[in-house]
This record gives sequence, C-alpha cells and structure tokens, in this order.
Amino acid sequence: MMPVQVVGTTAGGLVAAPGTVTLVPQINQVNGGGAPVPRGRVYGVPVWRYQGGASAIILDPVVGDLGMAFVAMRDISLFKATGAQANPGSFRRYNLADSIYVGAILGASPTSYLRFDASGGMEMVSPTTISLTVGGHSVVINSSGVTIDGKVFLAHTHSGVQTGSGDTGGVV
Repeated sequence: MMPVQVVGTTAGGLVAAPGTVTLVPQINQVNGGGAPVPRGRVYGVPVWRYQGGASAIILDPVVGDLGMAFVAMRDISLFKATGAQANPGSFRRYNLADSIYVGAILGASPTSYLRFDASGGMEMVSPTTISLTVGGHSVVINSSGVTIDGKVFLAHTHSGVQTGSGDTGGVV
C-alpha cells in the first residue's frame, strides 16, 4: 500500500464503469548515496468504487487528489483486461503496474457531502443543487427553491382559488 497523487483520470463521475487514473507515488526511492529518486507515473490504474451489484456510490477521483494505491501480490494485467479469473500475466510481484486506487486521504474539508451520524441521522449538503429521481419522478433542490416534476414550489400558484373553506385547483 502506498500514498499516491492523481495526475490524470478517465473517471468522470458518470453513471458508467469506474474508470482509471494515472498516479505518481508520493514516497521516493533512495539511492545508495541517500539521494532521493522520485518514481515515475503509473498509468491505467483501476479505481475502486463502493458498489454491490447495480448499486453504487459514485465519487470519482479528480486530478490533485492524494490517496492510497494497493499493489497486488501478482501481475493482474490479464484480470484487468478480461474482468474474469485469470493466471498472472507474468512472473512480476508487487509491481506498481498492478495497483488499484482506493480513494482520497489528507483531503480538504468538503463543500458537498453526505454525512451519517452516530444517532442515525443523515445530512446532505451541496453548494449548488441536489437532484433526486425516484420511479420517474424528479425532485431538484437549489437556491431557487424546490422543483418536483417540473413544478416549482415556494413560488407556485394555483388556479380556481376562492376565499372560504373550498379546495384550490391544481398547481399551475
């Protein structure tokens, strides 16, 4: 396991496969004279995603993220190519080419987040917009208010309004 920095990514936060990253290990090697020897870039590293079946949390890395890479014991190139059980692609062992990126460490305080607390509460925060879709119905929450299936609440009107105890008409 090794700390790394993301310097390139094909993972774009889309509803798709997790993608890959290009990494730079953050721990130098040291030569016989004690001088640092920076490591080169590691290309095509798969990104770990918290996923079970067709359900996932999509939180793809961005350039500049510091994270951890796990280095497999054996060559995983054939497994990466096929996604199926395979023999090692070579006799190499513990090589950075056989890394998997598993996420951020030492990050800044987030501005968008989903937080669960010990009492069972949950908080979702976004500086711009939160969008939900359930069974074809959409809810959008932003600084303009709440929109449900295209109808803006907090600033909407009703037809057929009369004073008294009657009901209003439908949302306009």
